[in-house]
Amino acid sequence: LFLVQLLGPFMTLGLPLPTVYNCFYAARQKYVPLCDTSASPGFAPTSDVPTPTPAAEPAAGSYADASSPAAPRRPRAASSVVDPGLVRALDELPYAVFRLLLLYHDPELCSFLDTHKVRLIDFVRPWVRTLFASACEGEQTKTVLPALWDVYFMAADPFLVFYLALVVLVNDREEVFKQVTAMAAAAAAADGEGARDEAAALAALGKLPGRLQAADVPDFLICAQHFASDTPSSFRTRYFAPLFSPDALAGGVLRADFLEAYGAESVTAQTQLCMHISAREVAMQHLGGGAVQPRGGSGGGGGGGGGG
Repeated sequence: LFLVQLLGPFMTLGLPLPTVYNCFYAARQKYVPLCDTSASPGFAPTSDVPTPTPAAEPAAGSYADASSPAAPRRPRAASSVVDPGLVRALDELPYAVFRLLLLYHDPELCSFLDTHKVRLIDFVRPWVRTLFASACEGEQTKTVLPALWDVYFMAADPFLVFYLALVVLVNDREEVFKQVTAMAAAAAAADGEGARDEAAALAALGKLPGRLQAADVPDFLICAQHFASDTPSSFRTRYFAPLFSPDALAGGVLRADFLEAYGAESVTAQTQLCMHISAREVAMQHLGGGAVQPRGGSGGGGGGGGGG
């Protein structure tokens, strides 16, 4: 379903089908995490349009820093010699990484979700996989989504989806508290009606970006850039390779050594109590040359120290 939701907006552009496919392919190849292996079998761009060039690793600390979309095939099923548990862990890495981002900027909200055992992957994954297309309905697909994708592709930053998702959760944190509390009450009911209420609350969380209007897009991006600039540059450096590097692929399949290395990384990321920050960044902060502390206040980031 997510492939259809990602392809749909390109189909409305009135371009030749080979061009539409290559736009769709480039967006998926560059902006949807490579390690999301449960997506679908690998595929390649058509030959009717020049193949995009591979993406380079972004410079540390930069925002609009990735170049053009990567060309290798998307990953197919992992090799049978690899531990299935590592494959599953790597599949969840983008959302473990996003949890660390939320923990850094709004530790109160992240702790609340952890306490109630609400997994970000259960409602954030469609946003990441479709670049928010899944959250737009009706008229929004003609107004909000084109405006959002315009600035998204001009920014050319594969990490932008995480910062946009962060803005959604932090700005609507009271609604998140409300829905998660409703989920907890429904789970305690332990009956058919409770299960339906729990599913409804989870669905409501998934629709949070649907409140966005076209006029909100510029401010939406500014808030995302604010969070990006306030995030330690080592975060981007640490997770670019497992999330977006085309070097992870060999013949269209995720390499076994990549799975083993970053599958373990994902397991670690899911249980970290804070975001790892390099010694250099800590020293820069101490000398007044860098900002590695999370922002405080509701609506603009939670209080407390999420980095360590």
